[in-house]
Amino acid sequence: MKRKMWKSVVVLVCMIMFFPILESGKEIKAEELRYQYVNNAECSISITSVTATITSNVYGKSGTTSTSVTVYLESYYNGEWHSYNSWTHTGGKNQENTDTTTVGVGIYRVRMSVTATSGGNSESFNVDGNMTWCLGN
Repeated sequence: MKRKMWKSVVVLVCMIMFFPILESGKEIKAEELRYQYVNNAECSISITSVTATITSNVYGKSGTTSTSVTVYLESYYNGEWHSYNSWTHTGGKNQENTDTTTVGVGIYRVRMSVTATSGGNSESFNVDGNMTWCLGN
C-alpha cells in the first residue's frame, strides 16, 4: 500500500513540475538544452575538383558577447585521422566563416571547437561535421 502511494506522489510531483511547460505549447529545441550561450553551431566540408570549402557557423543566444571557433580539417590514411589544416576565427555573437584549401585524393572530415562568452562566463564544446572524399581532377 505504501509503495502505491509513493508512486502516486511521484507522478503528482512530475505533473506539477512539467505541466506549465507542456501547457504553454512552447517548442523546446535540442540546442536550447545543449548549449548555455549558443543557439546553433555547425560545420561542413564540400570538395569540388581539388578545392575543399569548409563552412563554420555559430549563432549566439541573447547576451552572448563573443565567440571563438577553431575549425579542423583532417584526412584519413593508414587507418587513422591526421591533421591536415586548421583555422581560428574570433568575433561577436554570430559568425559565418568560409575557408578553402587545396586537397589531394583521399577522405576528409571537418570538426570544430567553439568557445562562447557571456557576462564574463564562458562555455566550450566540440562539433563534428561531415565526411567526404576527393577523387582528384
